[in-house]
Amino acid sequence: MSIFNDDDTIHNKVLSHQNILDEMNSAVAELEPLLPITPDQRQILLLNFNWDIESLKNSIQEYAGMNSFLLENGVCPRNTVSANKISECAICCVTGRLRGLRCRHMACLNCWRQYLAAKISDGESLLVCMEFGCGMLISNKMLGKLFCCSKLETAHRRLIEESYINSNSCFTWCNKRCGMAVRRSDCDTVTCSCGSTFCFLCKSDAHYPATCLQIRLWEKQRMDFGQHTSSWILSNTRDCPRCFAPTQKNGGCNHMRCTGCRYEYCWVCLRNWKTHSGYCTQFLLSHSSSRFLTMTTVDDDSTTSNQVLSHQNICDEMNSAVSELEPLLPITPEQRQLLLLKFNWDIETLRNSFQEYADMNSFLIENGVCPENTVSVIKTSECEICCAAENLLGLRCQHLACLDCWSKYLATKIRDDQCMLLECIELECGMLISNEMLVKLFSCSKLETAHQRLIENSYINSDSNLAWCNRKCGMAVRRSNCDTVTCSCGSTFCFLCKSDAHYPATCLQFRLWEKQRMDFGQKTSSWILSNTRDCPRCFAPVQKTGGCAHMKCTGCRHEYCWNCSQDWKTHSGFCKQ
Repeated sequence: MSIFNDDDTIHNKVLSHQNILDEMNSAVAELEPLLPITPDQRQILLLNFNWDIESLKNSIQEYAGMNSFLLENGVCPRNTVSANKISECAICCVTGRLRGLRCRHMACLNCWRQYLAAKISDGESLLVCMEFGCGMLISNKMLGKLFCCSKLETAHRRLIEESYINSNSCFTWCNKRCGMAVRRSDCDTVTCSCGSTFCFLCKSDAHYPATCLQIRLWEKQRMDFGQHTSSWILSNTRDCPRCFAPTQKNGGCNHMRCTGCRYEYCWVCLRNWKTHSGYCTQFLLSHSSSRFLTMTTVDDDSTTSNQVLSHQNICDEMNSAVSELEPLLPITPEQRQLLLLKFNWDIETLRNSFQEYADMNSFLIENGVCPENTVSVIKTSECEICCAAENLLGLRCQHLACLDCWSKYLATKIRDDQCMLLECIELECGMLISNEMLVKLFSCSKLETAHQRLIENSYINSDSNLAWCNRKCGMAVRRSNCDTVTCSCGSTFCFLCKSDAHYPATCLQFRLWEKQRMDFGQKTSSWILSNTRDCPRCFAPVQKTGGCAHMKCTGCRHEYCWNCSQDWKTHSGFCKQ
């Protein structure tokens, strides 16, 4: 069904319940030549692969036979429910007739009903066997054989339809909950057959040309709950980044899950939680005090205000963070610095982790920090690595090697691998080496300076509001309210892409413009445009010659996907695109 508004700018399709079923059945039928199994089993596989037919086809090619593929993905080749003689249920201990799947995990009828009702009520479309650790899937057809009520079966079918709609970024349900789904085409303002015209992104009433954020802020100002209630909501809640529902946080960690759209995000930065490694780097910024000598520079039109940090300022900030942990961890500053490096300079996460241990020594050893920061020296003996007869040196873990092997190992780690967290030379030993211990292992001032520089780099990279000057003058810049920043060396550049200042053009626009202006000759410029892609973080042109889609930029060391350019942390080993 095609719908146009009065000015012919809105064009979208509306899908009824039957239309959705037809599309789902079409996807199921598309797999019939590849998978000659029942439609019910093919539907379970599509649910397991989030309706991504291409990924499913690629996955099946990795298996020798179809049965092994089905069993690996929790689909029983025979879609049956077995019934046992009267026996005692292992769950509720009531004597009765037991039922189960082909995996032979049996339970009574009442236990199956309660288990399935709980799973469906939680919004799970993929139902697995109730035995913990068993991944055998239950199809919608098998629910009837387990004597579930018709309401439960209908609710499960509805969840399957929702999974199909949610798997396609061009589908959404009508905001009036009339049961219709809408597919957008070339506009974010869509119209349903019930007459509702709404924004496809935030599900609010149509608000073009205002953005979703603007309309949400406007709605908050107009809330008719009374002055005190409106003020409380404005100051004590934050909106879900996906559905914009107001959310209040009552204690707990920053890992949030919206009860409406089930989106998982970070409370501090509102980004997808999959991009976090258990903590948020902005949390440290908001909870730690700023102790540094700064230089404030303002450009000609007074729109750019930022702070410039010298090498000494950065060291002062790092020492301040190290000193802040002294009451909690009465150990040497070198050891506290190692812990901060281990936790990516996130003081709050370090404190929370420390509280999980019974004593300080167990916490230090678990994180690879030796309670006694010493280097052992043994008289002349044979080195296990190079087999030379030399004086052997090692850490408290007693993994020994000669001075030459230690020097080569550490030089490789620092210069080639750019590691600021240096571990013991033994392969599976996680004992960390501090900067103070490096001097005892070898007397190389250049390597010590390089290691110190890597530590400073880690501190700058851990703060989303800090960056090095693009002219590599040795200064760092902290932005405040503008992405155009100025260094004390006179360089004015974009904080995001490190190019020369290009406001009001975006980084992408500026990069495309630079590509068109490349002075390499027409053929070379055409080749670069057609054979390279830009790194999503530093915009450096990258060429891919074979291999998988997991890319790592050699400049900024950002790991991303070649296909969709998204952070690789959001991928589970493959890309849906």
